[in-house]
Amino acid sequence: MQPTRLNRKKKRPWKRVLLLVVVMLFAGATSYASYLVYQTKNVTSEIYEPLERDTEETLDDKLNKIQTDNEPFSILIAGIDDEDGGKYGRSDVVLVATVNPEKETITMVSIPRDSYVYIPELDYYDKINHAYANGGIRYTIETVEELFEIPIDYYVTTNFQGFQDIVDSLGGIEIDVPFTFKTQLSGSLKGFTFEEGEMSVNGNEALAYVRMRKSDPRGDLGRNERQQEVIKEILNEATKISSIPKFDNILQDIKGAVRTNIPSNQYLQFMKLYRELGTVEINQIALEGYDNTQAGIYYYGLTDESVNQVQQTLKRELNISPYASNSNKINTSSE
Repeated sequence: MQPTRLNRKKKRPWKRVLLLVVVMLFAGATSYASYLVYQTKNVTSEIYEPLERDTEETLDDKLNKIQTDNEPFSILIAGIDDEDGGKYGRSDVVLVATVNPEKETITMVSIPRDSYVYIPELDYYDKINHAYANGGIRYTIETVEELFEIPIDYYVTTNFQGFQDIVDSLGGIEIDVPFTFKTQLSGSLKGFTFEEGEMSVNGNEALAYVRMRKSDPRGDLGRNERQQEVIKEILNEATKISSIPKFDNILQDIKGAVRTNIPSNQYLQFMKLYRELGTVEINQIALEGYDNTQAGIYYYGLTDESVNQVQQTLKRELNISPYASNSNKINTSSE
């Protein structure tokens, strides 16, 4: 039977309601997305601290080459202990990552905090974390460029409180504990127990996990691998669609804790690029060395062979000639 005109009229309000709901949902989603973009630009403007050598033209030119030519780039990530002495605090975590969009590869290497390296601005060898203590991120970047003979395009620093807050805002992260151990954060009476296997951790637990080294049978090498694992998990979690509702809290967390020379107009582009490379397995490489004590002070001496291998790997990822050199002061031996 054909419906009467009266029946058809009764159905139309439901169509209008449905259409109105769809429009409202779309408008709400669009408004929220616009709000997040606005907040992201607002916050990243506050945390933006360019290096002296950075200009708007050079940074824009670099981004254009990344987008149009798939040019590779490097990022230095530093975790800062504000209470660990020195004018600027000390870099407890120093990690270099290279990204090659054309090859679709990401390579990551951690530099042990006690590594005995040449610090150009001080013109002597010392622990790498003393570079930051004496001259902040600029000294650290110049030291890393000297060590690996590569340019550092971007940097990101965060203090440990910011690190914890970001992990908490994400709702925690998943880690794969390599062995069972107990540890305690310096200055805290709280102890932590990590059981071998997969484990969910909050911000405080994640910090304890990446800072422990005395109980690790592999020393700094094992610690560096845990640092890389946690950085990777934070990036993976932060770029998930399900984390979008958490963005507002995350952005507030990084305001007072993070500094970077990535301009606010480029931040979302890097997030998009990381999502596109999200399925890529990160190549984690290690700097090998040996324990060395001089005048009662502990250093981690890097072997020339290991430094050379890391140099060549990073140069290859950045499309730099293996024969290119930034300096002739490459000897890292503390003997």
